Amino acid sequence: MFRTAAKLACFTLGLTIVLSLYFAGVVEAKGETKTFQDVPPDHWAFYAVQEMVNNGVVDGYQDGGFFPDQELTREQFCKLLTLALDLNLSKANESSYSDVAVDDWSMPYIEAVKDYVSGYEIGIGKPFFDPSAVITREDVAIALVKGAKLNPGSVSNAVSVIQQKFYDASAVSTGIEAYVAIAIQNNLLSGYEDGTFRPQSGLTRAAAVTMLTRMLENKLILPLKDITLSVDIPLKVETPYISISGKTEKDIKLYVNNDWTPNYNGTYEWSGNLNKGEGDYWFEVKAVKSNGRYKAFNYAVDFSIPAPKLTVMVPGETDLETVRISGSVNDINDDSPIVSVNGKVITIREKGEWSIDLSLHEGTNMVTFSSSNKFNKETEQQKSIVFNISPPDLKLEDVPDIVNFKEFTIRGTATDKNDSKPKVTLNNKELTNNDGFQQKIVLTEGVNDLAIRAVNRLGKATDFAKKVSYVIKPPNVTVDGLTETSIKETVSFSVAVDDLYDKQPSIYINGLYRGQSSANSSLTLAEGNNDITIKAVSSSGKETIITKKVVYVILPPKLNVETLPATTGTRTLTVKATAVDTVDSSPSIYLNGSYVAKNSISTTVQLVEGTNKITIRATNSKGKEAVETQTVIYTSPPPVVTVSALPETVTSKSLTIKASAQDANDQYPKLYLNGQYMATKQFETTVQLKDGVNVFEIKAVNSVGKTSDIITRSVSYQQPAPTIMINGTWPASVSSPTFTLSVNATDPNDSSPSILINGKVEGKSSISKTVTLTQGVNTFEFKAQNAAGKVSDPIIKTITYTVPITNVPTASETSQK
Repeated sequence: MFRTAAKLACFTLGLTIVLSLYFAGVVEAKGETKTFQDVPPDHWAFYAVQEMVNNGVVDGYQDGGFFPDQELTREQFCKLLTLALDLNLSKANESSYSDVAVDDWSMPYIEAVKDYVSGYEIGIGKPFFDPSAVITREDVAIALVKGAKLNPGSVSNAVSVIQQKFYDASAVSTGIEAYVAIAIQNNLLSGYEDGTFRPQSGLTRAAAVTMLTRMLENKLILPLKDITLSVDIPLKVETPYISISGKTEKDIKLYVNNDWTPNYNGTYEWSGNLNKGEGDYWFEVKAVKSNGRYKAFNYAVDFSIPAPKLTVMVPGETDLETVRISGSVNDINDDSPIVSVNGKVITIREKGEWSIDLSLHEGTNMVTFSSSNKFNKETEQQKSIVFNISPPDLKLEDVPDIVNFKEFTIRGTATDKNDSKPKVTLNNKELTNNDGFQQKIVLTEGVNDLAIRAVNRLGKATDFAKKVSYVIKPPNVTVDGLTETSIKETVSFSVAVDDLYDKQPSIYINGLYRGQSSANSSLTLAEGNNDITIKAVSSSGKETIITKKVVYVILPPKLNVETLPATTGTRTLTVKATAVDTVDSSPSIYLNGSYVAKNSISTTVQLVEGTNKITIRATNSKGKEAVETQTVIYTSPPPVVTVSALPETVTSKSLTIKASAQDANDQYPKLYLNGQYMATKQFETTVQLKDGVNVFEIKAVNSVGKTSDIITRSVSYQQPAPTIMINGTWPASVSSPTFTLSVNATDPNDSSPSILINGKVEGKSSISKTVTLTQGVNTFEFKAQNAAGKVSDPIIKTITYTVPITNVPTASETSQK
């Protein structure tokens, strides 16, 4: 909406929104939010001012003030409103107002909010804006209602709403009452303490910020999008140089302490020198959008020059009189720091490394290390080194507790960390110590005391005491060939003796001298324990006595009897045995108490029915014997009968039966057929069968009455009918009135079966009969019947008799006549 020129009576206010950037630091950190000295925390607009600062809408002046009571011009308010609504700046090439030039700083802001803050119509030409005039409170009310997207048309009786709130409601310009009323209803406006609104009065910076904050809190407005800005800055530095980096949005302008910094596709990096000496440096990092809205962080960076970094490697305790101490030094601000040890400056090698040799006194040694740089920064360390003087290290080759030789050499080494040649004594006699020592000692028989001492130049000593016993050893006796037990009457063995001091010690066996150094001997043993004493004597009078016990055991013969069967069905049994003996080449063998032979036997014994004990004994010449008894149970078996195969069914009345019997102990067992004695050993007989089933039982009995299993056979006899046969060829027809019948009949059980022709017996066995035929077909039935009445199957034959025609003239013959 454009206003009339009468409403331009305002005063101007200079508002400068600048970038006030101090210095901050490199860690990803949140900086401090800017505050203003003239808007303390208890100021009524403190919250609103800080909100607008946080949102990058307002900024203070270079002197650190905000000037909250300073009035705003129209163009200044346009910029605040543009930033508060985060509007894009206008890119118009022509201004909408006659008094706003295209190159005026405020022109883009005035154009951006012309729908919120209007100019003034004068009737001709372009309207004017009066940018430097103070903006009125009612102008701001209109702008806030539009910015908050409120609907003035929704208010009924707007004048009444204003009157209820302010005494000077009539001072509100005509036509804008609804804007003021809805601003009141949404708490965008507040009046003065006297209850007035003062619509034509100017607006202070504090009041404007407070109204803008209330507008942005309206629920119809989307929250301002935060400007992305991250800062990596060290909050403490030790060199006069600092680097600041971070990330932001691609189209943002970056400033560090008002110094423009390039934005590389959303990343930035700034560096600078700290040339005002040690202390705090302030850095402000600000990201500014194209419309002027910003986000800023403030950081305090502490710059302190450190002392050199000194590293010392010192042993806390040592047993060396001279020790080498080493370390390193480095300084980030000085390439050549100085290092002193106990006040003496030492040489620094490459990479800051250093070392020094120190001579120590026994006990605790305090050492002071210091380092300083060209900035007079100094560091100091004190270390203590305890020097414990150690005695020499005395090592001896193995010194045995017992030796068997008169002369003995002791060898060893004596070394010392602080003395290249410590003094060595043996039983108070000094020895030569050149890379070791050795001394030959002549021992006396018995215990010899040895005392070895090593002393270094610092007076520390190591003692070693040892008792060595010189023992003269007796001869060493070795016996070969003797065992604890012998089964031989004579034993042979050998004795060998060695001695450390005598090459030919004497040997005695059971008190008898047997030779020197070695001897062979044979002794005859008595049954039982035998003691054999071997003694060796050396030239020094030392002797060794060994007693061996040999037990002579006379063994019985070794008897080997072939295993007999536990049971048998054979009456005779062969017994075989052998005997060997270590003292008797021909031991005697007895069977059931009777002498049989020497060394071995193979004899046959007769068994009795039942249990038979067989005892074999072998005896040697020393009366030792071996006995073995075996038990054999003899059970006489029954005969075994074998019957030849019989057919289950026969048609012949006669049947031949063959059978045989075997018995292990009877050559002629008796055979029975159906209880009737037939023969011994075997039989063959022919029996006549009866019609039907014929049962036969065959058994055998031996001489001791043992009966075999009974073998039963069943044979079925079915008597057959006779067989009838017609001899010759039977013609189908004949012309002779007579015909001779030739018939045979056979039967296995009847030598003369009857022959029946047409039911009439015509003869037996074989007939030849001439019959007279009748003209036409003649039928004959042939059958045979035996004495048992069995009739053969009939044979039926037919023959046709045709009477011949004789001497009847033919038709031709009759015609000729």
